[in-house]
Amino acid sequence: MSQKRRDIKIDLSGADVRQLQFELGLSGLEITGEEAADNHFGEGTREAVLKLQEEFGLKIDGIVGDVTTKQISAELSVSESQRYILVDISKQKLNELILSTK
Repeated sequence: MSQKRRDIKIDLSGADVRQLQFELGLSGLEITGEEAADNHFGEGTREAVLKLQEEFGLKIDGIVGDVTTKQISAELSVSESQRYILVDISKQKLNELILSTK
């Protein structure tokens, strides 16, 4: 049986906060100032979480619980899939360009 992880919220610190900050950045949400990936959940991280929660119609409370965590994971999965699609399209375009110059 897996252990429930803690909710991540303002004034907490730790590796889970750093991971959250990293994942928010990958999702395109900027954490400004010295707080970016510093292991401390301050106002910058809270603002990014609030923005994400609002964008996806989640409860806007600035707390990263199970629902917000699942949304971040889903967002990262979509982002990764999109990257693979773009790489494939780019490879196809490059091949077409190479063939057209021969």
